[in-house]
Amino acid sequence: MGHDIAGSKDKDNQVRFEKVSDDKEITLLINTGDNLAAIGVKEMQWRKGDQIVLHIDEDKNYAWVQFDESLVPSLLFIPSKEWVFQIPLDSKYYPSQLDSAFRTRRHYIYVRYTETWEVNNYQNLAFNTHDQLKNTGAYPHVSANVETRDESVFYAKNVIDGKYANRSHGGYPFDLWGINSQDNAKIKVEFGRKVHVNRIKLLFRADFPHDNYWKKVSVKFSNGEVKRLKTTNSTEFQSFCFNEQVTTSIELFDLIKADNHSEFPALQQLEVYGYN
Repeated sequence: MGHDIAGSKDKDNQVRFEKVSDDKEITLLINTGDNLAAIGVKEMQWRKGDQIVLHIDEDKNYAWVQFDESLVPSLLFIPSKEWVFQIPLDSKYYPSQLDSAFRTRRHYIYVRYTETWEVNNYQNLAFNTHDQLKNTGAYPHVSANVETRDESVFYAKNVIDGKYANRSHGGYPFDLWGINSQDNAKIKVEFGRKVHVNRIKLLFRADFPHDNYWKKVSVKFSNGEVKRLKTTNSTEFQSFCFNEQVTTSIELFDLIKADNHSEFPALQQLEVYGYN
């Protein structure tokens, strides 16, 4: 349609009508713009099954999005012309969310196309506060072969949400990736396109003595290259630089726990630096 469009649909795929303000008539929750689309609502509650639907120009794949005040704006790569974001209202998500996330009566969402310099900057290409459990077609996206007890506080997507508090465990803001003590655990970040990366930063949960840590971590790129990292029980980020790799994904695997510690190593954050 030549524009980017942010709109809200219900579980029956119908665009919602709402009264965005006391002095406004009931109207469709939809907005259109050449570079920016924003929707504000003073009195509305999301319902289970609601979606935010974004349509973008075919030749513009990078956009800034913020779909709730509890989520930091994220620069996303969206390869298709439509992206559907499911409002996470199932109670299973509550432990890993701010209490007000998607559950207030006032809402503000926006989408805007990026500037060229924003795309071309050296940056953390793995940051996405809007990632969801399943791949919805917006990148980066994280998946894993295990997530402790299928609880949201242990979902793989938590490692790219930018929350650094790592001295405790349980619910928000200490959500992270938990491996359920599984020795063959692995986690993968998909970028949705080729990127050039040369640095990885790892932040482990450090709620000692409750926690263990990994003393070795292997990193695999989509080009077949593998890097072996020696890691420690640092409470801060551990940074690893390497020759530039062109890849569409990175996978952490062969995670070797330290000896004589607990059974609970966990990954708080994963950052991947490079260029689009």
